[in-house]
Amino acid sequence: MNDDKVKLYGELAKIDPFEFWDTDLIPENLSPELKKLKKRHWLYIVYPESAPEDWKEQLALTGVQFAVSPLHDRDLLVNGDLKKAHWHMIVIFDGPSTFLTATSFREKNTWDIS
Repeated sequence: MNDDKVKLYGELAKIDPFEFWDTDLIPENLSPELKKLKKRHWLYIVYPESAPEDWKEQLALTGVQFAVSPLHDRDLLVNGDLKKAHWHMIVIFDGPSTFLTATSFREKNTWDIS
């Protein structure tokens, strides 16, 4: 880690921008760094068995910009087992949004994204 970056951004510089958090497992007492974290782009995983047929249309009605990958139905785990089918989805908010906003966006939808 670049010491100048840590001096400039403090503890936020230590947060990996590609770190994944399972929003079902978020502790109530989030670290101060995670509370301060703001991004415009947030990645979610959508599972076919928990999403309604019109989930993309429902998402479009929220007004946020988003992009969805093709269905990943052939990904393998390290041990060679097939992963559960899923889509990767990136949501692009109009401006920087906190981790808590991104989490609440997930919770407002009736379909399961994580």
